[in-house]
Amino acid sequence: MKFAFLSFILFSSLHTKSQTKNNFSFEAHYGLNGNFFVRSYEESGRVITDTVFLKKNFIGTNLSFAAGYYFNKKWKLSVGCTRQENKKDVNFRKAYPNTIVSISSTIRHFNNFWNIE
Repeated sequence: MKFAFLSFILFSSLHTKSQTKNNFSFEAHYGLNGNFFVRSYEESGRVITDTVFLKKNFIGTNLSFAAGYYFNKKWKLSVGCTRQENKKDVNFRKAYPNTIVSISSTIRHFNNFWNIE
């Protein structure tokens, strides 16, 4: 019950604050993304032939920021950036003749986008 009441107070105050007349806007978003590219390419030139390290997870994170200026109700100029990250944790250990290979790392793929609206 307390959580619902605090959530209501928070969102009503944000809603009231957003009703003031202001020509500037700032937006921030964070959430999940899906990226087909990180799963679609073939690995070549691998040193250890029975491993697949580069295919990262399809589900990743998405973070974006934008700032804009409203000229009137129909016209707005906005500049923003978005950063997407897909990663895969690698924990590999295998014994070969006369050697042991152990790899523990995180492989990441970043996409950076800039936009002007």
